[in-house]
Amino acid sequence: MDNRQNVRHWLIISASVASIGAGLSAPIFLIPASMIAAGISGWLLRQVTGLPRKSDLVARQHRESWRQGLEAQFSEKSGVLLTTVQQRDAVVQRKAIELQSKEKGLIEWEQQLVAAEGKLTSALREQEQYYIQLLDEVQKGAIAEIQMRENSILMLQQKFMGLANRPDPKQGFAAWVAQLLLQGLEKNEVFCQLKGFYKIPGLREVSVWVELQTGTTAKKLENISKEVGTWVKMGEPTILWDADECVYEFRFAPEVDNYETSYEIVIDNESELPSVAEPDDPNWFVNAVCDSKSVHFMIHGPSGGGKSVLVDNLMCVGGDELHTKTGKQVRIFIVDPKFPDSEWTYRGKRLKPQYRRWEQSVEGVLAMQAEVNDRLDIAAEAAEAIPQHLFEDPDYILPLPERDIDFWIVDEAAALHTIYKEQCSMAYRGVLWVGRSSLVRCILIGQNPNPSNYGLQIPDLNNCTRFYLGITALEALDRFIKPPREIKAKLKGQIYARLRMVKMKKLQGIAEPPEQYFALVVKANEPPFVAQLPPPKAYAYGDGEAQLVAQTSVDITDLVERARVEELEQNLRDLLEYARQKETWVTGSEFRQNRNRYKPTQTEVVNSWIEELETRGFGECDRSSRTLKYRYPCVIHSTTET
Repeated sequence: MDNRQNVRHWLIISASVASIGAGLSAPIFLIPASMIAAGISGWLLRQVTGLPRKSDLVARQHRESWRQGLEAQFSEKSGVLLTTVQQRDAVVQRKAIELQSKEKGLIEWEQQLVAAEGKLTSALREQEQYYIQLLDEVQKGAIAEIQMRENSILMLQQKFMGLANRPDPKQGFAAWVAQLLLQGLEKNEVFCQLKGFYKIPGLREVSVWVELQTGTTAKKLENISKEVGTWVKMGEPTILWDADECVYEFRFAPEVDNYETSYEIVIDNESELPSVAEPDDPNWFVNAVCDSKSVHFMIHGPSGGGKSVLVDNLMCVGGDELHTKTGKQVRIFIVDPKFPDSEWTYRGKRLKPQYRRWEQSVEGVLAMQAEVNDRLDIAAEAAEAIPQHLFEDPDYILPLPERDIDFWIVDEAAALHTIYKEQCSMAYRGVLWVGRSSLVRCILIGQNPNPSNYGLQIPDLNNCTRFYLGITALEALDRFIKPPREIKAKLKGQIYARLRMVKMKKLQGIAEPPEQYFALVVKANEPPFVAQLPPPKAYAYGDGEAQLVAQTSVDITDLVERARVEELEQNLRDLLEYARQKETWVTGSEFRQNRNRYKPTQTEVVNSWIEELETRGFGECDRSSRTLKYRYPCVIHSTTET
């Protein structure tokens, strides 16, 4: 292949030479022949491999000149840089020598510092204990000084508080007792803030309320209160804690066991006692018995306090009301361990207790609980038998089995609980909790007003109306009922106002005045009040009058007065009735002329009747004129008339 290419190149060269020769031989052909030869030569040169072109030669020449220029510039700059580097290297070497010398100096200095630090640490350690001891002594001295100053400040504050907190004895007996109490407390380093003091008008009873410092022991308070009690000559005071107001109440009052004790000791100024006031609702007894929320009752009172009479009236009202509303029969069950010492009546008829003596009585208490449980079980079985679609209907009335209305009366309930404990406690609670829904009403009777003696607590009595008869109301008011101070003071004032009235009636020769039969009535979630109790057989209506109980307004004071009038002799009763009808002053002669049956009686005899009525507390006499006059202002209302 290479040989062929060479031969071709030689042939082309030969053609070029021939063209040049032809041009030389014939001048006319010189120019064309020269051009042909030049073209052939140029083409041939381009075909030669490795033969440089002119442009390449020019470019190569330029590159060479540029490279030479750069080399010259580089040589020049490198020389300058080399000179600079050499100069800087000399400077660096000189600096390195200087730093080495400084480093040696710093090492020597550091060694000196370490040695100095060691010496300083050693010196500080040597002085540390000395300064610690010195600081301890200074601190102890400072603490002692601060404590002394704080004690002085506290003493000044306490003295200031005592002076500012101490009442003025000129404010009365209660202020004087409060001042003595504060002095006794401060004397024993018990400091407090006085919250209030109060003396019930007419009574030797003072209450002082104080807020004590925390941490004061009850034993210390008892010792102090005994000391103050001897100062005021009112015996050992009672200390009560009021959790609602976070204060202590120191109550100074003589111990009262019966009416006679209260007459002689408690009442110190009868003129200060309030007048007797009955509840605003004249029909309070019927409303209390018929209250659908408090269907059970607890009655507390001393022997002869009227418990049996109250139970009789209570059953009459409750039985009539329930019978009228439901049409059901009323059954009465009596549990009385002391029968026949006690007497039970209902509508004027005597009743014999179903459960007597102690062994039978506890069986009666358990039978009361079993009756409630059986009724609940029967009702539950009836409800289970109802089809589901009827049970889900809100308008469907669940059928309850027929039930009679039961009154269970448990006398000596506290004593029974003392003997049989858990059995009675569970029975009382079960009936009080759910007896209302099963138409079982419970009446617990006892002399002790403390609910714990019945195995009960205050929340267990939410379905109960409580009656604290006579003097028992005072103990209940002080220990088991906590009304506000103002209400408590008013209630005590009413109790002693009634005791004063009883005293006056007894001094007049009335052995058992009806005013002594009163009670403190406590209904759940309502303010307590003091009221006269209904007289015997006040609600022992006949069958035709039973439906009037709930709708009739009956004033108990009128019932009591009517019962008193009915006990009078016929002649006295006629005279009183005549005066009541006249509603003005009448004379003995006027009475004789208007009552034919008494015309033969002498006026002096009628005047003796008038004086006897006044002595017994019925009306009043006017002796200002020569003729004795009599007036009976009290109007007696009968229940049927109302």
